[in-house]
Amino acid sequence: MNNLEFTFKNILDTPEYWDKILDWRNSDFVRHNMFDTGIISKSEHYSWLDSLKVNDTKNHYLVLDNVNKPVASTYTYNIDVVSKSLYWGVYLLEESLKGIGSKIIIEFEKFLSQQGFKTFFCEVICSNLAAVKCYEKIQYQRVAEKSNFYLYKKGLIN
Repeated sequence: MNNLEFTFKNILDTPEYWDKILDWRNSDFVRHNMFDTGIISKSEHYSWLDSLKVNDTKNHYLVLDNVNKPVASTYTYNIDVVSKSLYWGVYLLEESLKGIGSKIIIEFEKFLSQQGFKTFFCEVICSNLAAVKCYEKIQYQRVAEKSNFYLYKKGLIN
């Protein structure tokens, strides 16, 4: 697993995976750690994809490994080009992929820093202890605690 490399493709450029992405998002493994734990219908999913085509404040990426297999979904929001900061999130597509989260995060940070971003925020549901441990391991600082989630921040130094 140490030799994995990742590619980030805009989700709008991967229509061959759109139905599968919905299946992954609706799986118990993924929904359990999402803010909205409800099942998403196919029409809701496709409406959401359509909204991404006209919304430049959010970006969604499918993460592919070095054999072109989808392994995760990442997204950015609250993008501030002036302060070079953004919020982001990630979810693994299958439970069997546990253990590669920190590698994906580090590669996603590199991908975003190449676009000029320097400060990253992420929100983590308090009960998602594996994610909390992962973010703290890779030097994210907890900067706020809400009723059901933590806010983490990391600033990159060049």
